[in-house]
Amino acid sequence: METVELTPYHEAPFGQALLSRGNLRLMLSAGSALTLAIMGSSILPIAAAFASTGVVCAVTLMGVVALANLYTCDLLLRQAYVAGKTNYEELAYAVGGEPWLIVTQLSIVVLLVGTLVGGMVQVGQAGAAALNFFAGASIPAWVSEDDKSRFVTSLATLLFVAPLCLVKQLRQLEYVGHACVPAVIWLMVAVTGDSLSAGLPALGNELRIMGFDSIHAMSGVVATFGFTFYIQPILMPMIAEMPRGDVGIKILAWSARFVTLGNAFLTYCVLGFFGAARYGAATKGNILQNEWIGGKGWQGLLNVFMCLYIAVSGPPSEFPVRHTLDLWFVRLLTRLGVENAKYRFKWRRHLAETSLVLGASLGIALAFPDDSAWVLLITGATGVCMVSYVIPVGNHLMMYYGLARCQRVLRAELKRNPSFHWWADVSVHSQFHGHVLLEKLQSTAVDLHDALPLLGPNAAHGAPNVLEYRKEPALSGPVGIAYEALTQVCLPLLVLVIGLVSSIAALTTAD
Repeated sequence: METVELTPYHEAPFGQALLSRGNLRLMLSAGSALTLAIMGSSILPIAAAFASTGVVCAVTLMGVVALANLYTCDLLLRQAYVAGKTNYEELAYAVGGEPWLIVTQLSIVVLLVGTLVGGMVQVGQAGAAALNFFAGASIPAWVSEDDKSRFVTSLATLLFVAPLCLVKQLRQLEYVGHACVPAVIWLMVAVTGDSLSAGLPALGNELRIMGFDSIHAMSGVVATFGFTFYIQPILMPMIAEMPRGDVGIKILAWSARFVTLGNAFLTYCVLGFFGAARYGAATKGNILQNEWIGGKGWQGLLNVFMCLYIAVSGPPSEFPVRHTLDLWFVRLLTRLGVENAKYRFKWRRHLAETSLVLGASLGIALAFPDDSAWVLLITGATGVCMVSYVIPVGNHLMMYYGLARCQRVLRAELKRNPSFHWWADVSVHSQFHGHVLLEKLQSTAVDLHDALPLLGPNAAHGAPNVLEYRKEPALSGPVGIAYEALTQVCLPLLVLVIGLVSSIAALTTAD
């Protein structure tokens, strides 16, 4: 009888591993949650961005921003895999210590609270428009548009956003994402159909095919696109929900590619082009404030559906902010003498943190009920720049040159401890296997939890460690050195410069 050798799971090609053990299901659920996060409130200002810069310029800028965000997503996932971390904050502390952790946490809070505020304002705008379509004549004249927006925003936050923020894992929002697909399709059909039936009146006139109006317009559009494509702070906590090891990282990486270059990019192209081709310079920062499918009842119904869609897309942004607040609360409780603070008052902490995040966001949204485009521009020019460009590239360069905190701690211990003197090379190019180092270090009294990853299911075959982030050049000689410098130094710096320049330009030229 012929013996069939089975390929060990850890040695199987990724395509084979993806189709086994429920991994395809994991990728689909992760993709659904990421789609809900990336295409929430960000789909509404896209048409105005196209109208500001023209078709070719807008698509080009959108492609550059999408690829830059995917690139930094890959950098962060690679860093987290090598360092054995499962969220943005743990990785920041491992790389830069306490100061870098604080910078990262504040950047995440600014970005995601801004996202929540922008989404709440858009919910109010869509809901107020729907009220006008269905009950405009019966609403007292003294009730202003801002009052209507505030009422709808408060109601939607209480009935839809707050309950969904009680979930413990981001992937639990999978079915909410599936349920929202018809709303997005309806919006695309409505905008496309209305624009085509009107004969694309702005195309070639107010909406340029080639060229752009000004650098001011371009910088603002780049900031808006940066906001519409960021998923880094939502992607990173999902590492803990994936299988341990490189398969889990690859599942997330491919989910991000599918969502960014598939769902989001194509949807944005359709809404941006046809929305701007219909109204040109009159395209609103919130596309629902323009008239579609004849207005009246159908427009009102579309606004209701989009109001609900934007509302339920808020919880993915609340989750990382709550996680950051929880780290602060646990640290505070620990300093106050509460033992095992991380495992105490879990549900009470959850409720308090959710109330704080939603309450602060709602308060800002009620104060600026008609400024969603401005809120998203400022958020995109500040928080997105830090979270999507500065921090990922900063992490990469510190780890590439062996300057990260976790690398310095590990090298110092290897050099200090006599039992490791036979490990001759502890330079940045060291190719130690994580499992061997961990087994060796477990025999000592030294706690290097921050320096080495935990053992994964494939540890017998060598989990990576922080000293393996920088590999030996794949090519030898001057060509290898040049290729290494181009891909590992110049390319990250180029992405960083693009993010910084566009953000500074958007802030300094904002109206």
